[in-house]
Amino acid sequence: MASSDLEKGRPNGNRTMIDSVHYSPVTQTEWWNAHVEYAKFNRQGVDVLTARFVHPTPRAAVVVLTGWSETFLKYSDFIKALFDQGFSVFTYDHQSQGTSGRWLPEAQSTWVHTFEDYVDDFVYYCTLVSRETPQLPVYLFAHSMGGLVASIAMSRLPALINRAVLSAPMLRNKCGMKVADYKYPLPQPIAYWITYWACLAGLGSLNALGFFKESAADPLKLHITTSDPEQLRNWQLLRQKYPALLATCVTNDWVLQSIRAQKKFSRFYEFVAPNVLVIAADPAREVFVHNRAMSMFVNKAPRSRMLVAPGAFHELLFESAVIRGAVTKTVMDFFSQTSDDVTQVHACSPLQEWDKATPIYSPAESLIRAVGVTVAIVGAVTGLSLILSGGRRD
Repeated sequence: MASSDLEKGRPNGNRTMIDSVHYSPVTQTEWWNAHVEYAKFNRQGVDVLTARFVHPTPRAAVVVLTGWSETFLKYSDFIKALFDQGFSVFTYDHQSQGTSGRWLPEAQSTWVHTFEDYVDDFVYYCTLVSRETPQLPVYLFAHSMGGLVASIAMSRLPALINRAVLSAPMLRNKCGMKVADYKYPLPQPIAYWITYWACLAGLGSLNALGFFKESAADPLKLHITTSDPEQLRNWQLLRQKYPALLATCVTNDWVLQSIRAQKKFSRFYEFVAPNVLVIAADPAREVFVHNRAMSMFVNKAPRSRMLVAPGAFHELLFESAVIRGAVTKTVMDFFSQTSDDVTQVHACSPLQEWDKATPIYSPAESLIRAVGVTVAIVGAVTGLSLILSGGRRD
């Protein structure tokens, strides 16, 4: 949806309140329509649509940040659950996806000037939330790409968030290229160099390898994001209800920028000061992000803890009822406890504590890394020997 498609509203500080937007989810529709307040902000040239649900007697303000290709409309069940527990909820759609504006004529293609724009949007929005709720602590729930965006922001501004939950955060993604529905992702270094040369050749705004425009009617496949057919059907219905929501492609430039952002942030894990609970999917079923990057994060971030959901695919809040219920209850318990201390959170079954002694790399990955290091060392020594012996004649 282009930014011009949003109707004009009434000014309210740094945002524009919108009375004429009529988006509604496919679940919790009546409650949503009775409580939602839409607004927008425009920092760089496209409108970013926001939604808020103000509780009459709030315990805290919770910012919900979605993953790539999503929209806050998808999170209606979770948002209502937060509201029912006494929280005011604030959320928005990232640039170039969901209900927010697009930069490219091809609306399904995700592109931004720089990944830092996502981070700046998040900081800006959280600042607005803090101003609107000056007496309340600000908590965060962020999924996948939203987890990377928020984590970078928290490493720079420790006081921005009081406590946070990161759901399968994209600290290191697997799928810069889409091969066989993400089941066989290219290694990140290969994706990096392919997109690097593509951008150098002026192809940065073209879709990355394996990504093609989709139709809202195209069936979504089970066992990629979730094992729950009903949750997948709800997402399908929402896409059919609002085809303009579709953001199904990433551009070469987006892939390159996201990888660079991940690499850069990996050097700053220790600066994430708030209490952070990381909840990961089953590493055997996670096809979008690497659990090992989350493990590295919790080993360095001073007030962090990691749980894993056995049997879960990437979208933990849209998994089977048992997993979805456990994740939701664990989040509510963390946000409801009197202390920010993440170590006090009870992991609801079937969630399990992530063993910090778990090998970061699988045996196969360790072997590949060892071979790669050996080849690099042998190649460097051989090259140096040839240089030093150049021109000699026996």
